Amino acid sequence: MSVLAGFSSASLSAILPGTSCDVDVMDIMEAKAWMEGKREMEAAQLLILKPDSVLEYSCFKTRLQQLASLPPWSNIEGNMGTALNNLVGEPTDEFLKNFSHGLGGGTHSGNVTCDAMSAVWETLKCNNMEKADFWTFQELLDKDPRVLPKACNEGMRTATWDMAILSSNTEPDALGGVDDFESYLKRMNSSLCGTPIPTGLMVFMPKGNSYADAVCSAPGCYYNGSSCNKR
Repeated sequence: MSVLAGFSSASLSAILPGTSCDVDVMDIMEAKAWMEGKREMEAAQLLILKPDSVLEYSCFKTRLQQLASLPPWSNIEGNMGTALNNLVGEPTDEFLKNFSHGLGGGTHSGNVTCDAMSAVWETLKCNNMEKADFWTFQELLDKDPRVLPKACNEGMRTATWDMAILSSNTEPDALGGVDDFESYLKRMNSSLCGTPIPTGLMVFMPKGNSYADAVCSAPGCYYNGSSCNKR
């Protein structure tokens, strides 16, 4: 078999790091990485919900109303209930607007009772992970799962998902796609040497002759400068 004596400058430049990356493959890798990261982020935002108000759990407004109705406050001229509402009740209502959703981060609805904290805690503690919460890429394209306590309404989300799925599943030879897959398994047959596989390098012989380098994948075969042959 001929000995590799040297490489041409043109051949060397073809394998330099700056030119060895297929930009189409890189685009596909970036699209897949974006989808994986986006899915993990949205799954976390789906499962980790906004906390509830401790004031709401403690029935603070109910306690305030009870205080205003008890003597001696209820007998004071000018209505103590009105004064308490103006001083404490209305600011409390403004604060509770930050929690304008059902309890349990939006998973519970109904009247708030003074055992709500205990009931919500027990329900959430015993709630098992649902398989339906693990969405496919196509499902995430069609619908944003982050609806509690309020929908995210992320701008351009569907269009971005659509482009990522398209870029990561592009057909061979299409815009942004990759080359057709070629299997070399049949060339591993020891009875057939098959066709040489070019390496992209040039071999220069001591006597001045040169040829395009290649390898033979079948066992017991070698490349003689033009074809694969049995040893």
